Amino acid sequence: MVKYMVNLEKIKGKKVVAKNGMMIGKIEDVELDDNNWAVTNVDVKLEDNVAKLFGEKTFMKKNIVPLPGSLMGPISGDTVYLSEKVADIPSLIAQIETKRAIL
Repeated sequence: MVKYMVNLEKIKGKKVVAKNGMMIGKIEDVELDDNNWAVTNVDVKLEDNVAKLFGEKTFMKKNIVPLPGSLMGPISGDTVYLSEKVADIPSLIAQIETKRAIL
């Protein structure tokens, strides 16, 4: 198995596209587990149309959501492709927020 090191700063600002081809937003930040060097979450600034799908207000608000690192698929050029469709993502975010509230 070959592992590749990716400079996390180079990931910031990349476009995020869902499995169904819909543009989600752009990467704002990346959270890394220092123990095993795995990406735990990727903070994504949502496009306004996607934020509305998530029930977020878009007026004067920077909608940033944490997506699990496990959703991240291949990186090609300036784009990161997700392993899920847009319709599946809000339920995953709700699960993450529930876990964070418990901790």
